[in-house]
Amino acid sequence: MDPDRGPGHAADRGPDAGLLDRGQLHELSAWLTADAHRDLGVSEVAESFIAASRAEARRHRWPGRGVVGSVLAVLLMLLILATPIILLFVVVLTAFVIHRFGLFG
Repeated sequence: MDPDRGPGHAADRGPDAGLLDRGQLHELSAWLTADAHRDLGVSEVAESFIAASRAEARRHRWPGRGVVGSVLAVLLMLLILATPIILLFVVVLTAFVIHRFGLFG
């Protein structure tokens, strides 16, 4: 951190530098109602800045979401692949028991 810039300078905050944090977004949404938005004439640049800040805040809310989703997808595929194998095992076991003990005739 550069002492000339002071704490919290945009260059010290990483890749989302310059975007609004969650507290700032909450404060902004508290006073920037639809009427205030219309009265102030918020520009498209400001809208895109707010949208980018909200997207970044959502992305940081669930940092492991991609990993969890990937693990669940792999488990689902394994379950789908394992189901026919388990059913085949049940059928073969049933046929073996019927044949071994002479059930049904």
